[in-house]
Amino acid sequence: MSLLDRLKRLLRLEVGPVFSTREEYMAWKAGRASPASPGDPSTERAQLPSREPVRATLERSEYTPDRSSVLLREATQRKKAGDFDGAVELLREAYREMEREGPQHGAEIYLRLPMMLHLAGRNDEAWAEYNRLLIHPPDPRLSKSGLQVWHSEVYDKMRLFRQREGKHLDAARFGILAFVCRAMAFHGDGDLEDLRLYRDPETIRGTLEPLLGRADRLDAIDPLVSITAEFLARVPKADLGRFVQQVGSALSSRREDA
Repeated sequence: MSLLDRLKRLLRLEVGPVFSTREEYMAWKAGRASPASPGDPSTERAQLPSREPVRATLERSEYTPDRSSVLLREATQRKKAGDFDGAVELLREAYREMEREGPQHGAEIYLRLPMMLHLAGRNDEAWAEYNRLLIHPPDPRLSKSGLQVWHSEVYDKMRLFRQREGKHLDAARFGILAFVCRAMAFHGDGDLEDLRLYRDPETIRGTLEPLLGRADRLDAIDPLVSITAEFLARVPKADLGRFVQQVGSALSSRREDA
């Protein structure tokens, strides 16, 4: 008798179907196919008579969806059904489960909550959540460059948020921050080729033009290109706080001849 058979007998666990990939599991769940039995060399897939829940198994190759993944999928279904408040509660429950399960989802999963709050018309809560995510990243293991990438992603979502609200000047500010944070991450990762590309004034101008165009502030593009290029030339010793102040001043002042 194999070790697996002895363990099954001792623990009286009922072994469910074995899946080699997530795609096999999803096909089985939809009732389209069943996996091969352990040790069965046949590659044939028989039609299942009914869809049963995945059962516990000792096999490491079986795909068993964790509770947080199930909750995330349910949140997506609620969103599709237009129940945004319900989706918000399911996302929060999924995040609590993720804390217990340990790291297995990307940090970007946490950006779904402010988006859902926005769809639910709870804009103040959504904005507060974005700011919370900037201060308290969901993954404490992030390196310095990883944190800069995270900040870039959050700032870009904040840009979209303000854009949808019609606050295009504010959106431009967050778009610029997303751009420079990404460039700083390139330096931290040793990706000097992409950093050189981001330092190029033409790249900066191409990024800023649509942002400032929506805000009807193309008159500010030359000073902002100069400020941004100067800041990126000083990375990693650049002062981000001072840069934010300079961008704010450039956006708040309009040239007389504009």
